[in-house]
Amino acid sequence: MLSPRIVLLIGREGDALKEIRRSLSPAYQVVVFEKLEKEVAWFKPMAVVIHHNGGPRQDVINRLARLRQFQPAVPALICSSCYEPGQWDTLPRGVKGWLSWPEGQAQLQATLNRWRSPGAGLLRRLQSVWSHLALPVKTRGGSAAASELATTTDSGPGKAGLEARFFGCWSLKAGGHCLPWMSSEMNRAMLAYMIFHHDERILRRKVIDGFWPDSSEDSARNCLNVAISSIRRYLKDNMAEAPAIHFRENAYSAALGPALYTDVHEFLRLWGHAQAMERANRPDEALNAYRRAGQLYKGEFLECITREISWVESMRSKLREVYLAVLDRLGELLVERELYREAITACQQMLEIDDCIERAHNRLMACYSAIHSRGAALRQYHRCCKALESKLGARPSRETQELLEEIQG
Repeated sequence: MLSPRIVLLIGREGDALKEIRRSLSPAYQVVVFEKLEKEVAWFKPMAVVIHHNGGPRQDVINRLARLRQFQPAVPALICSSCYEPGQWDTLPRGVKGWLSWPEGQAQLQATLNRWRSPGAGLLRRLQSVWSHLALPVKTRGGSAAASELATTTDSGPGKAGLEARFFGCWSLKAGGHCLPWMSSEMNRAMLAYMIFHHDERILRRKVIDGFWPDSSEDSARNCLNVAISSIRRYLKDNMAEAPAIHFRENAYSAALGPALYTDVHEFLRLWGHAQAMERANRPDEALNAYRRAGQLYKGEFLECITREISWVESMRSKLREVYLAVLDRLGELLVERELYREAITACQQMLEIDDCIERAHNRLMACYSAIHSRGAALRQYHRCCKALESKLGARPSRETQELLEEIQG
């Protein structure tokens, strides 16, 4: 069983980071994190690439320590755009290699290709890498979060007192009744943020960084106070028992109660459950969980928010990558069961998001060939060539060429 080819790319936004992502995207699903937060635990990556663009070596050590809280078993590479003699002669423990960018592009591809192997052999290698990393391990969060996610009992909107829908058009229900639309886009985004992070202590500094990163401290605090006041008034006016939003020690907390249902948390729960069922060798249950997760993704995260809010944009990107991973694995399981037409739909949904995902083109070609639609398979090959050439300046891989020859043959 092949895990999704997910690579986490850690670093600050810039031209080099974009180039690294572009160089990997034809073969891998690349998820970018500027800051290491709990969302890192959502993914099951085959590798982490840490981009180091100057600065002290200790910055990388700190990122490794933070990374291990969420991903205790994943190999890491340092990709540096600013070489300083002797800086990486001795690698931090747990790091498998260092390369310069862009000179080391071929080395990066070759290293990831070596790590891209299925089954327990890979898992043993990953565990051995991190077993030698002399950094403190926290027992909360990280992979434990993924484990809890996988074993949580089923929940649904029918059991919820408060129901929030984040995918596609934002909506909020209380007791089964839709609450009125908030006129202010910023207030809608802030309410969504409070609901999404309802089980956390939400630091004021983090909220400001996510919503008003370029504003002065006084201006950002004023905007935040106005938004929180509006949300409190909105909840009080529209709910018989309005949940409280508290502020203590420079942090907010939303007392929404245990009956809260959100489509995003259910989507992530199903994704974790599907992976757990695969590990337990229960593929039929895994397939159904992947199906249900895919059905929940009705559109981009908070499509109604058009303003540039860094938290919203970051969540959109990360959840989009999770959705692609769900569709990827769903398509593979469907092909194994010869459910080709459903697999075609899953692949088409992948390409609607990113038409440069070569393995989705490959799977479509194979599915069309299996249902004796040779013309559709050949047309799909040409679509693949066009997408890779126009957007990435790349040509199809040897695997794609061999598949074409098999179909033509």
